[in-house]
Amino acid sequence: MKFKSKIFTLAALAFSTSLNAATITNGSFEDDASTGYFIPTGWSWTGPGTPQILNLLTPSGKDGTYYVEAGDTGNPTYGTLSQTVTDLITGHNYELSFLWGNRYTGVGNEAYDFTVEMGGIIFSQSGTGALDFAPGAFNFIASASAHDLNITWNDPGVNAYSDGALDAFVLSDLTVPLPAAVWLFGSGIIGLLGIARRKA
Repeated sequence: MKFKSKIFTLAALAFSTSLNAATITNGSFEDDASTGYFIPTGWSWTGPGTPQILNLLTPSGKDGTYYVEAGDTGNPTYGTLSQTVTDLITGHNYELSFLWGNRYTGVGNEAYDFTVEMGGIIFSQSGTGALDFAPGAFNFIASASAHDLNITWNDPGVNAYSDGALDAFVLSDLTVPLPAAVWLFGSGIIGLLGIARRKA
């Protein structure tokens, strides 16, 4: 009886771990399947203008078809794109990873100046010129069950068609390694199959 109880506890923990994982909505900006000036699904915007969803080849190496940028002179955009991520586990160590780069059209200085912030940690980049997507990441400890993810484009003070491009936002819980969750889930399934076989 104790063995059965342990198996059920392990299975419940495995299911709980998989079901309570915090995720970022539309982190690759693919949900709208279109380009243009609009606020992408799952995000909110504070500031003048609207961000731009693009599927250009530059910067290259993007995740999926689309990515987001701001600062275009055709629709001056300086502000914050954000969303609230829920189901975080207080005290857990999370990694936020993403891609960042900058488009260059040969018009103006093409300066970029942006920050990515979550859980009180800030990743910032500024400079000029074209950049293919490069990986960015940082870790934070969740102090609550929900945290805002903020992407802020700052006015670089020059005529820039692009002020930084971002893509592929992924949140990973480093406190509960995936192999452990898989082992727990597998143990639960094996235990349940053994119980069913005994009853048969």
